[in-house]
Amino acid sequence: MAAVDATDTGVRGGPAPDAVRLDVMGRHRDRTDLGRCFGATDVIPERGQQGRGE
Repeated sequence: MAAVDATDTGVRGGPAPDAVRLDVMGRHRDRTDLGRCFGATDVIPERGQQGRGE
């Protein structure tokens, strides 16, 4: 699984060729919508360790 983090600096990652899920982290609707346009399957609104599931 790969992750996309739509931040002020842009996209930090992209999908692996065999990725089934593509997560985007963010709370700003316009940014998460952009992530979905690039194929994100899940939006994770939590920040920090909570968002990473730690």
